Amino acid sequence: MNLYPDSKDLINLISKNQPMSPADFANLLRANNWALAFSFVNVAEVMIREDLPLCRERLRVIETLPARFIRVFTNIVKLELQAAVEAFNSAREFVRPDPYVDRWYQTYTPPGRADYQEMLVNYRLEDQVIPLVYGNPAILQNVRSGGDFYRAAVAQDRNAADRERRSMERFSNSVEVHLRNCGLFDQVQDMEGFVTWLSQDPERCPSLQFFNAIYLEFAANVQDLGCDSDPGDLAHISTLPYVDAMTIDRRYRDYTTRAIRRFEARQPGLDYSRRVFADFRVFARSI
Repeated sequence: MNLYPDSKDLINLISKNQPMSPADFANLLRANNWALAFSFVNVAEVMIREDLPLCRERLRVIETLPARFIRVFTNIVKLELQAAVEAFNSAREFVRPDPYVDRWYQTYTPPGRADYQEMLVNYRLEDQVIPLVYGNPAILQNVRSGGDFYRAAVAQDRNAADRERRSMERFSNSVEVHLRNCGLFDQVQDMEGFVTWLSQDPERCPSLQFFNAIYLEFAANVQDLGCDSDPGDLAHISTLPYVDAMTIDRRYRDYTTRAIRRFEARQPGLDYSRRVFADFRVFARSI
């Protein structure tokens, strides 16, 4: 089973031995058949470019933990939409794609693209992360420019009523944008039918649909103006359908809980609510 950790929980574990030492936490996970699901986002957010020795130290500790690697949200969505288009066009049911990969760098490499790193052996996590941290500092941090762009988009979206944001027309527009971004738009044989088919079951493209659901809960709260970390938080929480547990900070845990209620109302039997934990301490008590 896989636990996706929030970056704050990773930092507390690695740097503060909270709620226990990394060695003890690793033993607890292994004894109960759990592994941590690492993505581009939660690894990148614990890095500090100005302190490369600290980065190396943190990465070496991460390597001692039982680990799996999960693709970033955009790559999961591409895999989901590919599977959905193929299923819809051939009148088959949607089958979830496997979002897990063997190495961290593959979490952000576009599906199907060859990479020179595939040929490297004894390729440690720090060898994959440190060059990226040093050479591309902006993409690994919650930079102000990214937060400003996100807040401006949300502010514009909030000009519409909540009912309009939740309309089928808005959902259709969102799906079409993602299809175009993934180069799949022209492959859909009946766009209206495809969008309707998706909307009938939240388990069809679950990461994409869960992303939309969380965003709608955030957009409905006009008092929350957003943070620079929001794009990363949304991306990591949207992988919830593909993990068995996830730690989420208090602010987004509220939005996630509301989104889950709507999801579970649409599809009785979903168990997303039991997968959400406040932090490692709460999770450790549950296993």
